[in-house]
Amino acid sequence: MKNKQLFHQKYGPRALVAGASEGLGAAFCEELAKQHFDLVLVARREEPLKELASRLSAEFGTEVTTVIGDLADPETLKNILHVMQSRDVGLLVYNAAFSAIGEFASLPLARLNQSIDVNIRGPVTLVHGLVSTIRKRTGGIVLMSSIAGNQGAPNVAAYGASKAYNTILGQSLARELKPRGIDVAVCCAGAIRTPGYQLANARQGKTGEAPGTLSARAVAQTALNALGRKPFVIPGCINRIAVFVLGRLLPRRMATWIMAKATKNLETTHR
Repeated sequence: MKNKQLFHQKYGPRALVAGASEGLGAAFCEELAKQHFDLVLVARREEPLKELASRLSAEFGTEVTTVIGDLADPETLKNILHVMQSRDVGLLVYNAAFSAIGEFASLPLARLNQSIDVNIRGPVTLVHGLVSTIRKRTGGIVLMSSIAGNQGAPNVAAYGASKAYNTILGQSLARELKPRGIDVAVCCAGAIRTPGYQLANARQGKTGEAPGTLSARAVAQTALNALGRKPFVIPGCINRIAVFVLGRLLPRRMATWIMAKATKNLETTHR
């Protein structure tokens, strides 16, 4: 962030990170803690979330509130909204995601609906709650999307469609909420070097990384830097070129075939 003090003044004093326990979520938390934000951390897994909260408090003196729960559960969303209203949250980072991977017709309907609950219902609910809470001052919203939301592909139909929803939601709200002083940025990421990504590679016997793979810290920094500057950002030069070629240069059928190759061995994830 180019001007750390102004960033905190505009979006502080507290940020909420959904999907915070490890990987990209933890990277967002660390970057915000460096800017002296107090934090509300939301995740399903209690142990890694509390470990992260303890580390941030010890290292940066951050005041941390944790909310343990599944964002597919309406009660969890209700609890988060209550915390947002009582803790003066000025910045929302929605990093949580559920990717149901596999042939659409073979996946249980419950898993497909879980993608909708976590990837669509969750951000809509929390964004609406934040906008209602900070009517009298400035604020910020970061929505994590995916390259899978820019181009259809087999085996990721529900996930890709849900990420396309987030992209359009964020781009629309960036214009709509600007007069209210609320900045919105959509971050459309490719492969990210996270524990889950590395574990999946190890299970499949892969020794290398996909082209354009970035560190979680680099993606978090790119997303936060986009606030107030760009409504839509794609971290990494290779990823930007890939999105341009797939979306603008190649016939749609060929682009779908290429994405099918790229998504062939993906595994279901929930962050």
